[in-house]
Amino acid sequence: MPFFFQFTYLLINLLFLAMDIFVKKSAAINYYRPQYTKKTREYLASLIYLAFSPKKELGWLAKNINEKYVLFSPKKNEEEKYTEATGFSIITPDSPFLYRGKVYMYKVYKFPKDNGIIELRNILSIRIAEQLYPEEQFAACLIKNKDGKIINCAWVSEKHHVTIFQDEPNYQLSEVTIEALQFGKEFRLKNKKWYTCTEKGKCILSELPII
Repeated sequence: MPFFFQFTYLLINLLFLAMDIFVKKSAAINYYRPQYTKKTREYLASLIYLAFSPKKELGWLAKNINEKYVLFSPKKNEEEKYTEATGFSIITPDSPFLYRGKVYMYKVYKFPKDNGIIELRNILSIRIAEQLYPEEQFAACLIKNKDGKIINCAWVSEKHHVTIFQDEPNYQLSEVTIEALQFGKEFRLKNKKWYTCTEKGKCILSELPII
């Protein structure tokens, strides 16, 4: 494996050691492997899923081969037994999801071949906001303080579900103004230059070089 991918993969794992659950599917497979005899990792990968339980807990769901029961691990090295998988919500690979007030992506890695959980601190595409809230209509907006200074950018819906583009700031919505961002307009935020454009027909925020 190239060093760059080794380093990136290690860094991702270190960033998420604080999470309660396994952050890699391979780790969940290793944990559940004693439950299955003489089965390949490829076969086990088809039985183990990242999911929310009926109690809205995030964890790894392992289906029994005979479909008589399922095991669910909401914490590392712990599991609960369910008679069936009814009520579980499976998270599909390369999909965003909300967990404890933050946005995460269940990402597919090619090097090494694995799936893992990463936090999305910069949400650059309206597509992610739409996936999180399918019933909402979003627009790119600038967040300004009382002096008119741009302090953030956000995807804002008509029902005021706000998905922040940069790290969540320390301010109240009553203290700021929200201004719709005109398509193609350039702006500066945190020493970077941005503008709106489209990718595959969807609005995104793209960084520009500062000359």
